[in-house]
Amino acid sequence: YERLTYDTPHVAFASIENMWDRTLTVNGFSKAFAMTGYRLGYLAAPSHIAKSAAKLQGQITSCASSISQAAGLAALTQVPPSWMQATVQAMREKRDICMQALADVPGVTCTVTPEGAFYVMPSVESHFGKRTPSGLQIDSSESFCTAFLEECDVALVPGDDFEAPGTIRISYAASRQTIREAISRLKTFVNGLT
Repeated sequence: YERLTYDTPHVAFASIENMWDRTLTVNGFSKAFAMTGYRLGYLAAPSHIAKSAAKLQGQITSCASSISQAAGLAALTQVPPSWMQATVQAMREKRDICMQALADVPGVTCTVTPEGAFYVMPSVESHFGKRTPSGLQIDSSESFCTAFLEECDVALVPGDDFEAPGTIRISYAASRQTIREAISRLKTFVNGLT
């Protein structure tokens, strides 16, 4: 996500004085270059560690497909910085749309504005102990997400999967219209809980 930061620039650990020889950077192309599914990543490390990692990796799996490798090379050499700047600006706007819409949803609180990536993780704990109109009990972020999917056809991810119990993860890597519609459905959903 280092390329998808909004207001605070990313600082790589390895760029800090005396840290290169003590830092392993593991990264991929899925998020910044919108290459999900290509399953292409890399390790940047001091050569003695990189060589050992390559030996281990060679015994665990073969290699990334030639198509993925060509796509990764194109991403690094042919994607102009202006594309990344436009992508970051678009994601910032979508983040702001998402945050503004969530502020209107009763009992869904988002105390942290994302500084990068494309997820927001609001708390839904105030709705624990409630029921949906069809009788589904909400007692965790997982049951909240399950009920929301079943009743409103919108998929969310429980925050428990990210060590953030009581929250839900919403991706705003979608069209502005989809974001607004999903959060409108979220508002209708929570307003129907008793």
